[in-house]
Amino acid sequence: MLRLILFIIVVFFLFTFSYMNQEEQISLHFIGGGPFPPVPAYLIVIGSFLIGILFAVLMTFPGWLKMKLEKRKLNKRIEVLEADLDHLRAEALRTSGPKRPAYSTDDDSQDDTMGDG
Repeated sequence: MLRLILFIIVVFFLFTFSYMNQEEQISLHFIGGGPFPPVPAYLIVIGSFLIGILFAVLMTFPGWLKMKLEKRKLNKRIEVLEADLDHLRAEALRTSGPKRPAYSTDDDSQDDTMGDG
């Protein structure tokens, strides 16, 4: 968030500086055509800035889209693995059941302790 605020401040000062120095007219000459009519310098600065932003967005978009698709695929994989883990936990609890006591409660075992044996 701090970067965004700093970026906005820098852009604001750039545009303010360019606008304050608007007396200067610049004539552009393109390779395929004749000279362009003179325009204020701030329009060239703003236009260059906007073209740079557009270029940056176009260069960033494929990587952003690839990351978004990868994230979606990994989230689906996590959901499948969590469902499998829940199933395995339930299966382990169902098959283990309560443990039997180590001693027997049958009447035959009582006879040996009474001295009949």
